[in-house]
Amino acid sequence: MGATALGLLLLVAPSAGRLGPLALVGVLLCALAVGAYALTDRLSTSRERPTPSRSDGGVDARVPGTKFDRELAAIPGYSQRGADDRDAVRDRLRELAVAHLVRETGASTAAAHDRLDAGTWTDDPAAAALFTDADPPVRSQVRALLGGKSAFHRRVDRVVAVLVEEADATPGEVADD
Repeated sequence: MGATALGLLLLVAPSAGRLGPLALVGVLLCALAVGAYALTDRLSTSRERPTPSRSDGGVDARVPGTKFDRELAAIPGYSQRGADDRDAVRDRLRELAVAHLVRETGASTAAAHDRLDAGTWTDDPAAAALFTDADPPVRSQVRALLGGKSAFHRRVDRVVAVLVEEADATPGEVADD
């Protein structure tokens, strides 16, 4: 506020600018004070996002895949404890991949399963590896240790990305969850 007043004063009476370095220091101090005030105001203000109420009669929007993401996040990628859950996710994605191959390529269900087993259903090696018995390469294991995501979780992410990418590329049915 003080810097604005000084600026207006200099605009109206340019001779007031001949005050020299003292005026410059005053302007800088005013600018710093305003900046400090704005910063403390911003930091002290809560940034919580408002939650829309449903009293307006609107319909809650469902985001496809949210339930799957929650289930996947709860599965440990490395321990034996999560083996059954990992198998269930792998089976679920296998069903989706088979349905995709049957629908998009006209392959039989058996042929689609064979392509998944052989890892030839996609050009993405990480996605293909989810359905094969191949051990992850050493580079993939090191990346899992450094990046925090297990090879299983990375492979699931890649399968989902391939299926979504191919679904987006070809118009067709919309998945319900």
